[in-house]
Amino acid sequence: MSSRSWSCSISSKGEKVWKTTLPPDYERSYTFQTLCLPGLPSSAHGGLGWDGSTPISCLVNKSHLDALLAALPPTFCVIPQALSPIREEDQLHEVRKTKIKGEGLFATRSIEEGQLILWEHPAIILPSTDREFNKEIYEDLGKAVASASDKELNTRWLRRQAEATKMANEYEGDGGCDTWIEGVVRTNAIVLDLIEGPKMQQSKKKPPQHDKDGQKEIYGGIYPLINRANHSCAPNASVKWDRSTLSASLYALRDIEEGEEIFKTYVNPLLPRAIRLKTLNKNYKFLCDCAHCNLEGKLAVSSNEVALVAESDANRELLATWIFTQPTYKKWSTDLCRADNLFIKSHMDALALIEKEGVYALQAIFIEELAMAHAMLGDLEGFKKWGERVRKLNRVEDPELSRRFQDWLVYPEKRVRRWGWRKRMKEESNGRNAKGIGDVDIGLIFEPIDSESEED
Repeated sequence: MSSRSWSCSISSKGEKVWKTTLPPDYERSYTFQTLCLPGLPSSAHGGLGWDGSTPISCLVNKSHLDALLAALPPTFCVIPQALSPIREEDQLHEVRKTKIKGEGLFATRSIEEGQLILWEHPAIILPSTDREFNKEIYEDLGKAVASASDKELNTRWLRRQAEATKMANEYEGDGGCDTWIEGVVRTNAIVLDLIEGPKMQQSKKKPPQHDKDGQKEIYGGIYPLINRANHSCAPNASVKWDRSTLSASLYALRDIEEGEEIFKTYVNPLLPRAIRLKTLNKNYKFLCDCAHCNLEGKLAVSSNEVALVAESDANRELLATWIFTQPTYKKWSTDLCRADNLFIKSHMDALALIEKEGVYALQAIFIEELAMAHAMLGDLEGFKKWGERVRKLNRVEDPELSRRFQDWLVYPEKRVRRWGWRKRMKEESNGRNAKGIGDVDIGLIFEPIDSESEED
């Protein structure tokens, strides 16, 4: 990088911003930023995030910068809405060595489905790795870009940088990356929506999150703790990005036992096994050894292995299209000709497949619709069973939905709209049919046909 300009400023939101601009002849105009986000002491929020000031090193498109800073809240010290703080002594995770995968994230106590495991700000934000950046850019990205006089920020940045260097770098030594930071980025970056586009685009003008070619600018984030969670094609945890707090939350997709390793997925788990293995090998330089890819990337040599792989692929393909090919809640709820148990059986079959394949990220919509189906049938016990699961599962993923079900569960018969509607309509329909037959004069049914009328 032949030239760069540095500046330090305080934004309208109160955070310190350090900036360096890439040379103007570069193919795209990006800006280096270090956002210093004020935070709370670790004991105040249970160690779920970073204590004190949190530095985030950013490489962003200049056209996105103003929109990003304008969208940031006045303070970052608040835990994302609806996430319950956890005391440090009740920490839910720890980093431990695994047998063959380096370090991993493990549960230190039982974790409920839908429960928050941890949340943190990314250490680094940068554009998609399909952009070709030179070695110097990656080196600058990995350095402490804060002013040397700001000892507190430097200390915290160096701590985060040290954590980042410990993360898996699958590109190390293969000649593909010239710097450690590039290898860490390519191995660990998680896609995030940095700039929120307009809900309704009325004009032909390109929204701010799109580049000059009209393509959406994709950014990735590097997280020192969340990235310690290894991959599985049957993950027990998932990540949710919250742009309003520039943070990501790791939460449980199912109940996780104490001592169990916490997994997220690096690839679409509904893809066939062969494509998953190929994608993982290309992008992350490893072959999955989870229970659903336990052949370690080798060609299946027995008919039994071939059959198991084919069955799993078929199950995942079926789940990917289930909501488009099976009875839907919307149609079933108003179609009184359909059997009451038709929709429920279909969704129970889907949940059985989800459990078998371990793709728990798909279960939320099925469980929500099962709860609503029992509400339409006026089944209080069934609604409470599935409604409670909806509440728990969505505490992080969809807090508003979780709160709605929490309110409904207090008094479902009064608070759930159209409670028991399907049951009432069927009862009324059956009553009308019975009354219609009972009120007919039997004599009229068997009355002889008038000959004159017949001739007419």
